Order: sequence, then C-alpha cells, then structure tokens
Amino acid sequence: MDNPAYPWLSLANKDNTVPISERWSELASQYVNENSRRRQSNQNDYELLYDLREGSETWTASGHSLTHGVSKDGELAFTGNGDLTLQGLLPAGVNSHRLTHNLGGSYRSPILHTEKKYLSLQVLGGERAAVRIVSNNCQLNYVNYKVLLSDQSEWITFEPADDTQKLRAYIEILTKFDNPKFPDQLATIGGAKSNDRVPWNDLADDPRSFFGISRVVLHDSQDPPQPELDHLCSLFQSAEAIRSVNDLAIRYANVLQKAIQAWAENRSTPGQNTWVDWLIRNQLLPYSLDDDKDLKDLVSQYRGIEKEHIRQPRIIPGVEDVDDGINQPLLVRGNSNELGEPVPRRFFEVLDHDGLPFNNGSGRRELAERIASPDNPLTARVMANRVWHHLFGTGIVRTVDDFGRLGD
Repeated sequence: MDNPAYPWLSLANKDNTVPISERWSELASQYVNENSRRRQSNQNDYELLYDLREGSETWTASGHSLTHGVSKDGELAFTGNGDLTLQGLLPAGVNSHRLTHNLGGSYRSPILHTEKKYLSLQVLGGERAAVRIVSNNCQLNYVNYKVLLSDQSEWITFEPADDTQKLRAYIEILTKFDNPKFPDQLATIGGAKSNDRVPWNDLADDPRSFFGISRVVLHDSQDPPQPELDHLCSLFQSAEAIRSVNDLAIRYANVLQKAIQAWAENRSTPGQNTWVDWLIRNQLLPYSLDDDKDLKDLVSQYRGIEKEHIRQPRIIPGVEDVDDGINQPLLVRGNSNELGEPVPRRFFEVLDHDGLPFNNGSGRRELAERIASPDNPLTARVMANRVWHHLFGTGIVRTVDDFGRLGD
C-alpha cells in the first residue's frame, strides 16, 4: 500500500468483474483506515528523542558538508555523474549532500539516556557512509553498526545498552573518510553486500559519500514507525466518482499536477513532495542532460567545480569534552563486567601526594598540565633520555619507554 502505483494497479485489472466504482470505494476505506492506524501507532508507541528536521543545538557537527544549514523538505538532491541529473528530493533534516556528494563530515548526538529497549533512526546514505552507536568511546566495534545503503529515507533500529551499564553511548553518523574503519574490511557485518578488502588509494580516489538523518525515536516494540499515507489518501479526497480507468488516470493526473505546481512554487506539503520524489526516481519527469541545453551547461559547470576545486580534506582523529564528565567505576581485577566504586578523576597517586581531584570536564586538560608541570620532574627526565637516545643510539637509561622497576 505504500507504493504510489498500488491504487492504479489494483483498479486497472480488467479481469476483475467487480465494478471499478465499488473497488475504488473499498480501496478508499482501506487507505483511510490504514493511515489512521499508522498515525495513531506512531504517536502512541514511539517516543521522539530527537527531531533533526530543523537541526539541533545539542548535536555536534564536523566537516565541510555540514556547514550549510539544515535541508528543507523537498530540496533537490543531485547526482555526481551520469546522464541523469537528479537523485530525488531530500527529506527535511541534516543531509551531508545538500550541495555535493564530495564533501564529508560527521554528526554526533549527546550521551544517550533511555529506558526503552529499541532506538530507531530515520536515515539515508550511501557510498560507504555508516551510522552506529558508540559505547565507551570505542569506535572500532561492530555492535549497533550499519552501513548506509539507500539514498531514500528509511528506519534503522538498534538495541542500545541501558543506563545501568554505564556505557555512555552516543549516536554517530558519518561519511567514509570520517570513519576510522575505512576501508572497512568487515563491512558485511554492518549490512554491506561485500567487504572492502582493497587498498586505501583505490577507494580514496572517489571522494563521494553522503548521509542524512531526520528523526530518532525510542520504543519497546521491535518494529520501527511505519510511513504514513497522507499522499496516497489525497487520491480519494475528491467527491467525483471513479467509474473507469480513464477517470482514474485523470484523478492521478490532477493530484500529480497539483503536487508539481506546488513544489515549483515552493509551497508544497510533505505529501506532495513524496509524489514529486516518486516521479523523479521512476524517471517520469524529464531531467536528462539531453532534455535541455541550459540544464546541460549548468550541470557541466557544477560537476567541473566538484572535480577541480573540491580538495579532499586531511582527517585528523582527535578528542573533545562534550559534557561535565564522569568518574569511571573501578574494574575489579580488570574485569569489564564487574564494576566497583567510582574512582575520582585525578593524577597518578604514586606521583601526586596532594591527591586533588580534577574538576573541569573530563579532566584531560588538567592531566596534561600535571604531566607537563615543572613540579613533575619525571616528564623532563624521560624526554631528556629520549633525546639522548636519538643522538647517541643509547639512552642514559637504556629502556627509554620504562623508568619503572622492570627497566634498566
């Protein structure tokens, strides 16, 4: 029933002996009832955690692709090559390919807090982009990890850890160059059709990669929200009866014409945008380069800028404080499943007799200041020993990486 061609195919079957008017009336009731059921379920069974259709001040963006604001529903998505110029229409939300597929980036949520069993994200993406839930800052695991394989918005469902596990999980959606797994040698674990067991340079020559995200919801049922059918219900809103296939064709034509006109005048509804997007993706609207010389010239300029003037960025892994930090529980005898009491953030006790705790964010900066402090002679001694090692081949202490009891 989600397919815009379904009403047409249902009624255009000439072998059916039931009059079209009766079948049309039955179909109208089916759509109205099903749309009402879906809307009620989406409202009652799902908790909206993040609505990113207008962006979010609590999420963190990086990369050049996310510096141009949030996409409005119905913006054009262009293709990077080939005779066809359009990929479809963008949904409202944060879309990395609003200008081009050749700019990368990443988008990260705050720390998640949920008591629900499932978390679903409304996303799209391709060209080795991925979405995942990162726990305890471990970016190399494949739990709750999905490779994005569709340029149309869809729901992806994860089963995140609850707060009692203290994993401080967050959502991350990212293009391929921003993914520390790239080239992803185990991509099939994330749902890709093949592993990328190829050298970096073979894949890095193509900069294209893109993602989009619109909403995040929490729920206890296993299935994500269902798409609502407002656009298809518009077929049944006219009081004029459908008595023939020709009447049906006229009804489709009227709905489609209004949708195209509204989109062209920048006043279209989300339902009308769904119709236009369907027409584009099924090549029922002319947008080939051979259809219009002016279009061909513009697209040629656009693709020339993409190819000649967009340079691949150098990606540097880094860390940052995103909240007030926590005191990590002690892992009893190193067992990650056996959590002891939280340990205050501070410098190494054996080197710090004051024992004052760190209070600013994670404490990472305070730790760096203590390591480099003039009051801590060990850092300077280690550095001097390493300089001696590189100048003379052997350090004053031969074990340059070990000044402890096991060193020389």
